Amino acid sequence: MLNEVGFFLVLLLGIVMTPMIAGALHHLTNQPAYLTSTLVILLIFIIQVNRKDKAFLQKLTNKAFWILFSEYFLLSLPFLAYLVSRSAWMPILTIVPALFIAPLLNVTISIRGIRERPLFTLPKWFNSSFEWMSGLRKNWIYLVPVYLLGIGLSHFMLAILLALFFLSITTCAFYQEGEPRVFLELNRRPPRAFLNFKVIWHLKTFWLLCLPFVALFFIFHGSYWYIFLVVAVIVSLFPVIAITLKYSSYQPDTDLQQNNIILAVMIAFLSFPFTQPVPLIMAIVYYRKAINNLKTYLQ
Repeated sequence: MLNEVGFFLVLLLGIVMTPMIAGALHHLTNQPAYLTSTLVILLIFIIQVNRKDKAFLQKLTNKAFWILFSEYFLLSLPFLAYLVSRSAWMPILTIVPALFIAPLLNVTISIRGIRERPLFTLPKWFNSSFEWMSGLRKNWIYLVPVYLLGIGLSHFMLAILLALFFLSITTCAFYQEGEPRVFLELNRRPPRAFLNFKVIWHLKTFWLLCLPFVALFFIFHGSYWYIFLVVAVIVSLFPVIAITLKYSSYQPDTDLQQNNIILAVMIAFLSFPFTQPVPLIMAIVYYRKAINNLKTYLQ
């Protein structure tokens, strides 16, 4: 049973990563507290105005406010814990109102036009992932500014790390819709190979696009390579969880917005060293469930 769950692999990873995480946290405590709180607030409001499920939640339940509040609280929890550890009470007080105000915003920003063709074309490389093609076209207005700000402020270590964090979370949000069954069948891969392809393709594409951040980090902050390694491992685990979670509950042509809460919890757990084994184990559990679920469609 332990070998199936990968317990020893998780334990070994925890032993190796713990000193690196401790060193990363020690250095990051020297960063401005208000920079952290400002970026957290921006992240919360950007996610809220970009959500397409607000009206759906309001029709589904009279507790839509608290569902959204819970998601944003879980997302900001690692940063709140970090600020508490620094006794940065004023930055914390700027985040708390944002947690209550953001769920009240019913505005959804969308890019509309009269163009019959997409606003821009993507390289043929992206033909392998309809999620990325759709996600980039819907979210470029947020991704591009964050990408450019991360590069422009690369002399601040925290700017690079938070840009990677935001970009990873946003690309994970690409996996909120169940594609038609024919999309799966066109891949002509068995379940395990299909799932491995999805994960590997995402990671290759994400880090290829983020190569400027890698280069700039080692140019300006090379002595803190272990901090980048910690963040790289964490943000690389986000899409693994998002993809396996999607296909563990996949049904053709269905909305998978209900996975957001689980994904937010897993991301929050990954941000704490002592809770990181939980999402690592759950990723393996979701992986196995996804393979079993995909056998219904890929036989």
